[in-house]
Amino acid sequence: MELIYQVMTQPGEVDYRAYAKAHIKSRSGKKGWVSLLAGVALIATALVPWARMGFSPLYLIPLAMGIGCFVADPISLHVLQKRLLESLPDEPIKQEFRFDAEGFQLRFRGEKKLHKYSDLERGVETGKHYFLYLNRNLAYILPKADFATGNAAAFAAFLQEKGVPVVQVKL
Repeated sequence: MELIYQVMTQPGEVDYRAYAKAHIKSRSGKKGWVSLLAGVALIATALVPWARMGFSPLYLIPLAMGIGCFVADPISLHVLQKRLLESLPDEPIKQEFRFDAEGFQLRFRGEKKLHKYSDLERGVETGKHYFLYLNRNLAYILPKADFATGNAAAFAAFLQEKGVPVVQVKL
C-alpha cells in the first residue's frame, strides 16, 4: 500500500502535558459549562439562605459541592499529568507511525502493531498535536512537527475520511 502519512516521534514531557490538557478539555466539552453553572447554583443555594437566616451546617453540603464543580477539572488535570510524568521512561521511546489507505502501523522497540482506522474511537487535534484514541483513556501522541511524510494540517480531514471523528481543542 502507498504510504500517505509518516510520523517519526519521541514523545516527551511537553507532549504528555499537552495530552493531559487536551484529554481533560475534550472529555469536558459542554459538560464544562454545565459544571460551571451547577457550581454557581449550588454555591448560591448555600449562601443566599445563610445570608438571610444565619449559618446552618446543612449549608456546607451545597457549598462544598459547588466548590467541587469548580475544582474538579483542574484537580483531574493535575492528577493525570502527575501520573503520566511518573510513567515516562528515562529515555524517550522512538516511535514510527505509518498511515496508508487501509490502516496504520506503529513501530517501536522492535515491535510492530497494526491497526485499522475502525480501531480508533476518536481523534483530538490541538495547535501542535494530534491524539488518536484507541479507547476512552488511551491515545497515541502525534506531534504535528514530527510529520515526515504528508501534510500535518490535512491529517484531520484524512482521518474523518476514514470514519474517525476528530474534535479540535484549544489549549
